[in-house]
Amino acid sequence: VFDDTGVNFLDPSRYVRNQAELARSATVMGEASTGVGGRLNAEDLANQVEVRPSVDLDLLTITASDRTGAGAAELANAVADAYQEVVEQQVQTRTAASLSELRQQRVQLEEAVDDAEDQIAAGEIATGTSARDGALQQLVSINNRIDQIAVDASLFGAGVDLVEAALVPPFPASPQPLRNAALASVLGSLPAAGRPRWRGGGD
Repeated sequence: VFDDTGVNFLDPSRYVRNQAELARSATVMGEASTGVGGRLNAEDLANQVEVRPSVDLDLLTITASDRTGAGAAELANAVADAYQEVVEQQVQTRTAASLSELRQQRVQLEEAVDDAEDQIAAGEIATGTSARDGALQQLVSINNRIDQIAVDASLFGAGVDLVEAALVPPFPASPQPLRNAALASVLGSLPAAGRPRWRGGGD
């Protein structure tokens, strides 16, 4: 999220929206499917899980539905775990690629220092000294960058500061038989109440 100067250059709300899309991705759902023992495949799991980014907070909310409350909690937690695993894998992959590139540059600079030392030994003192000093300065910068990337990757991890595990709800979101029965009773009484009024108006 930060550039080399430590300045935030990515809109935080956009970052959270992007992470919500990642959490809904087939990659994460595939990992989550493995996490629940394969009882749902990635496609079915995606149909039963919703990931919403918060408008005001750097927060993702994962909602899952299943035949039981315990099953729904398991699905939500599996997606949260899978998301973190995928992010951490991505960070490690990008970190390894960056470190590999920097180490190749370091080898080239070390060769440049050796060439400059040869120039100095051959009597080209001014040219060799200038080339050596420039290469050494770049070597120090690259070594510092390598150390910083390794530290940043270790601190970032999955990029998640806090995870609140899904708990088994005290009652199902649906179906709710008592609520539905009460609602049906109210709706059923409406036509009966409306008919005398209509007839009275007609008379």
